[in-house]
Amino acid sequence: MLAAKKNMEKDMRLLEFSYQFYKSGNYAQLNGVPCTEEHVRAMLDAIRQKLMSGMKGPNGQPAPISAIEDLEVTGNDLFALENPADLLALIFQEVVEDNGNPSLWSDRSLNGWQAPVSNAFLIFFFGPSAAFAPNQAERVQAEKFSTAKAQLKEFIYRSRNLFPGY
Repeated sequence: MLAAKKNMEKDMRLLEFSYQFYKSGNYAQLNGVPCTEEHVRAMLDAIRQKLMSGMKGPNGQPAPISAIEDLEVTGNDLFALENPADLLALIFQEVVEDNGNPSLWSDRSLNGWQAPVSNAFLIFFFGPSAAFAPNQAERVQAEKFSTAKAQLKEFIYRSRNLFPGY
């Protein structure tokens, strides 16, 4: 049974992985987005589009990332930076868990979902001081998904509390 579960995780598509996560908590109410695969797909695709617009290929065009339906997470709690599905799942989980604004995802302005998604990407790639002193050496560095998620959460917390103790 355990081996079957590990194989299922290894071969899990990003959409299924994220949908299972989304329906595991009270995230639909907190995020103001119904808990359906179609809504989760739309949220993931918005994050995917944001990632592609920030990454440029050698020709200066946005870097292509496969459609949500074609992406698979690494699974078995492993995290591979080379796998865009792992990064998309990580950012999705962080933004969904951290959000308490039910109108966030319906707000298409820069103050809506784009702000926490962009902030999470910035902090992931450049560390907790990314807003004023970006440093790739301080980025999230982990081989396990759970460790990457914990680091990202800690870095986001630190980015909001730059002067602890004051």
